[in-house]
Amino acid sequence: MEPLEVAIALRGDRPDGAPAIREALARTHVLCLGQPAGPMATAQQGAESDLLHFTVDDADGTERVMLPVFTSTEIMREALARNPDWQSLSVLQVEGGRLLDHVGAEVIVVINPWSRLEYQLPPRARAPG
Repeated sequence: MEPLEVAIALRGDRPDGAPAIREALARTHVLCLGQPAGPMATAQQGAESDLLHFTVDDADGTERVMLPVFTSTEIMREALARNPDWQSLSVLQVEGGRLLDHVGAEVIVVINPWSRLEYQLPPRARAPG
């Protein structure tokens, strides 16, 4: 089992790399920006959170929803410098597997945006039906 950053470095530029990167993300904790929400599971751990999402327009005008996640605080600093309005948000440690289980089907998870280890994880494939 390789760490998430290693999976991105080795497979991030390969068309067939998404499954290995998704699997690595599912096995690790990542940092997200947002706010705890809902009841607290413990004094230090929330049961739910409201995570930062942003939208971008593709060249064809299609709006895409992005969810930034980070593998370290060092990588997060660049994103915070580029987006000062994000600096008021809390830094939340999230289990990658739970994040993937609960992220919307159309949301693109952007791992380490604006860094050399950036990877845009494609949205989940929709179940037939």
